[in-house]
This record gives sequence, structure tokens and C-alpha cells, in this order.
Amino acid sequence: TPLGEALWWVMQDMLPLREKRKLILVVTDGEPDSLECATQAIEQGGRAGFEIYGIGITSPGINVLLPGRSAVVNSMVELAPAMFTLLGAAILGS
Repeated sequence: TPLGEALWWVMQDMLPLREKRKLILVVTDGEPDSLECATQAIEQGGRAGFEIYGIGITSPGINVLLPGRSAVVNSMVELAPAMFTLLGAAILGS
């Protein structure tokens, strides 16, 4: 999964937006091709004001990259509740 490259592209595309908050939700079913690139993108994105969250589809590696800002689901019925919980906490600040 080219996670780092995808994050760099999304952040570049979102940077000129005028919104005060810039949230990115990553949904992945695998590990990043380059852990270093993904880690750098997440770190630099955080410094630039991006809030990055992740959902791992049967892939717990997202919890290592985004501890406290990610969830892992193992079935489709878990996806919507996980997204609502994760994003609800992010948006409402709980």
C-alpha cells in the first residue's frame, strides 16, 4: 500500500483549503510499502496542522502508525460503528 505517497498527495491537494481543520481518514487493508515514508508523512502532516485518522481492514498495522487515532475492523458490520466512533471523537473532541 503506497500510504506515505497517498498522504503526501492528499495533503498537497488540501493545503490551500481555507477550512480551519483538515481531517484525513485513511482506510487501508494492508501495511505501507515504505514505513519510513508513511511515518514521515504523518509526522509532517501533524506539524502542518492535518489531523490524520485511520481504519485498518483486518490490518492492525494502522494502530502502530496512528496510535490513539485509529481502529481495526474485521468485518463489514464493524466498519460504520468504528468510523462514527473515531470521527465522532475527533470532531466533538471527546
